[in-house]
Amino acid sequence: DVKAFAAAGRSFPELKVKTKELKKYKNPILFIYGSEESEHVKNRVTSVKNILGRGEVYVVEGGNHIDTIAKPDFGATLIKFLNSN
Repeated sequence: DVKAFAAAGRSFPELKVKTKELKKYKNPILFIYGSEESEHVKNRVTSVKNILGRGEVYVVEGGNHIDTIAKPDFGATLIKFLNSN
């Protein structure tokens, strides 16, 4: 159950990163997630990108929180990003 998995992940408060810490990070950023991801994750990506004012976003068609990394687009996009930065 993807929703239960996502809810469990949000239950770890020590995983939260403060805005001040995020803004210190100056390296290139790739936000990548599946098109079937929860609205919570999609909104968080938008929020963090807006806070930082930069970053590339790529949406893997048909991917969800569990299987996105198994999609060919995920690996191809990650490799392209790493090679260009």
